[in-house]
Amino acid sequence: MLMQLFDSDDRTHHGPAGHVEGTYSFLCRSAWEASAQARALLEDWFHHYPEAEQPELRRRFESDFDAAFFELAVHELLRRLGAVVEVHPEMPDVSTRPDYLAEFPGTTGVFVEVVVATDEPATEAAEKARQGQLWEEINKVPSPNFFLQISTYEVLTNRQPSGRRIRSFLERELKKYDADQVTDDYELAGSRALPTLRYEDPQVHIDFTLIPKKPVGRKKRSRPIGVYPMASRWGGTTPSIRNAISRKATRYGRLDRPFVVALNCASPWEYCQVKLILAPLGASPGQKTPLYWGFLSSGARASRPFRVNLTVPMRRFTRLTNGFSKKIENLRAAVALHFAWYNFVRVHQTLGVTPAMETGVTGRLWELGDLLAYERPYGAAV
Repeated sequence: MLMQLFDSDDRTHHGPAGHVEGTYSFLCRSAWEASAQARALLEDWFHHYPEAEQPELRRRFESDFDAAFFELAVHELLRRLGAVVEVHPEMPDVSTRPDYLAEFPGTTGVFVEVVVATDEPATEAAEKARQGQLWEEINKVPSPNFFLQISTYEVLTNRQPSGRRIRSFLERELKKYDADQVTDDYELAGSRALPTLRYEDPQVHIDFTLIPKKPVGRKKRSRPIGVYPMASRWGGTTPSIRNAISRKATRYGRLDRPFVVALNCASPWEYCQVKLILAPLGASPGQKTPLYWGFLSSGARASRPFRVNLTVPMRRFTRLTNGFSKKIENLRAAVALHFAWYNFVRVHQTLGVTPAMETGVTGRLWELGDLLAYERPYGAAV
């Protein structure tokens, strides 16, 4: 019997995930259609994973969803690219093992290590957990007439605030306000007329602003927290990316094949140039130090990915855009046209000629009309 990544239980939960709930737990109980589609896709990928390795991968999904998901996604990517993938191959000089050995037809293969980088320190993660537990308690408050905006949230200690006391405070205070009257005051004076409830104890100070619901929405059951407190910070994810790559660089000793680190930057702040870095870190024979290709400041070779970013400033590759290619055929055609223009039509500022002329591929400067009119069999000379 095939092992399943998710149990086939009856799912009746139609709401969002809890603040302290992991992604795997939520997917297991969610009855949303989108959750069912995600489970089906992950199950399909999971069945392509070696059977002997499935129990361990499932345990990791339960404990660290982001890392396990990315590891499974990279395995599926390598498989679809035509590689024969060995999971956790043995290494000659060390007891540790990389995640994959991917052998493509006609090659000696490449070692692949999968890692997720995050810039969340342990103290911040602990505070986030305490905060999530508090939001869960506050969202249990029955509030049919008002949404709560948490306008001020000031933590005074490292102890968990009492959700029970805050719930009792809100339930008592909310009964004092009439939603219709607050709505009338708001329409006359704006947001300054909205009442604010101040809660104070030795652990935390919180200001709740009451936002009246429209009459049609007062019968619907919903979470009372409508606006959560704003968060900000200094810094970025670049150091965590650099540290993640550095930890993997020499972990497996001297290598006789290319070594690729597939790195996913999982940060809520998302201050990084790219989401996925494929960084060859393997040392060639006789090379004492590994070659870094990524976000490193010392001895780094970041020119290649940045050069590609500058060479291919195509809108269809931009994050958060609706200008992406809707069909893979369109993407291939657009990329082919761009690179043909870049190499045959655009005069390189340093070379003074096109890259194709510099390398001897062609002896003349092309025009756009030449690209549109030219046809040749794949692999034929220009």
